[in-house]
Amino acid sequence: FHRRDKSVHLQYVLIEPDAIAGQEDVELPPASAARPFGESQAGTLPETEDEWLAFDAILLGDVSPEAFTEAAWTSLKKAVVERGAMLVVTAGPEQMPHRHTHPVLDELLPVEVKQEDKDWTDSQTAYRLVPTWAGRQHPALQLSDAADEPVWDDLEAMWWRHPGITKVREGAEVLAWAHPVDALALPTGDPDFTEAADQALMVVRRTGLG
Repeated sequence: FHRRDKSVHLQYVLIEPDAIAGQEDVELPPASAARPFGESQAGTLPETEDEWLAFDAILLGDVSPEAFTEAAWTSLKKAVVERGAMLVVTAGPEQMPHRHTHPVLDELLPVEVKQEDKDWTDSQTAYRLVPTWAGRQHPALQLSDAADEPVWDDLEAMWWRHPGITKVREGAEVLAWAHPVDALALPTGDPDFTEAADQALMVVRRTGLG
């Protein structure tokens, strides 16, 4: 969509892109909001603090700790806490967030996670994504004008989620949780996430201005 919607100026970085036989590597410039519209693929993370501060939203996938310099962590924190950028962190089986130990990421996450130097790729019990009451009111999960959107009941079962969440932090709000497919009864309310933090799937929290 980023080439059609000129209100979205996207930059994305593949830290470890797939190698394609017979195709030469192309050196790409760092991510920058100043690049021409449509030139979305970048070779590295933003180089300067000002470049980080130019983005309204920052999304981190299953990226390794080695991808970040100390300056990058400092700039990321300033972008979120002082500038008000939205940070979205998606958990992954190889790196994020269980192999990250930097205090900036720990400060920005709305959950506490078990730190382990391992891959979380083991198969797990099938589950369905269930919005919490707060999630059904939240813009991130609004699929129509109806708060009680029936599409959530029709989602296919999912098989992977990060198993290392140990606590939902104070001030955070759970928007969706994992309901086991083989549960004997349908959910009638939200779990107590002080006791069932490992069931949280989508969690939000305001940190500073972001």
